[in-house]
Amino acid sequence: MARARVRTVVNHHKIRELREGNEEGMAAMGRDMIEGADVPDAPPIGRGLIETGGYVVTRGDNHIAGDAEVPRSVSTGKGVTLVAGWGFPSRFLEFGTIKMAAQPFVTPAWLRVSGNMVKYLRKAHRKRGNG
Repeated sequence: MARARVRTVVNHHKIRELREGNEEGMAAMGRDMIEGADVPDAPPIGRGLIETGGYVVTRGDNHIAGDAEVPRSVSTGKGVTLVAGWGFPSRFLEFGTIKMAAQPFVTPAWLRVSGNMVKYLRKAHRKRGNG
């Protein structure tokens, strides 16, 4: 009995559209996280010190979206990566110190956005005509 030959045709255009939809959805997540966070601005820290958060979406070493730089401590790998946050002094507010109680603002913002991850991705894909 002869074996049937199977030929697989890969639609590279559709794969690229799906990848770009994921990138667009992740960028929307990062943007909403930064804009929707309730950043405390206590007088001891000073105005402007942690007011400016940022996000970046990368695919491998390619910068796709966002206004921030990829931190040196982040390994982006080959896939799509979203990094969002605030500068160095924000960790003292987020986690507290020996003399100051924690005032978390990053974690609540991330939980709010990440809970709607499917919504962000679906919206991006529908906007591109993939959904």
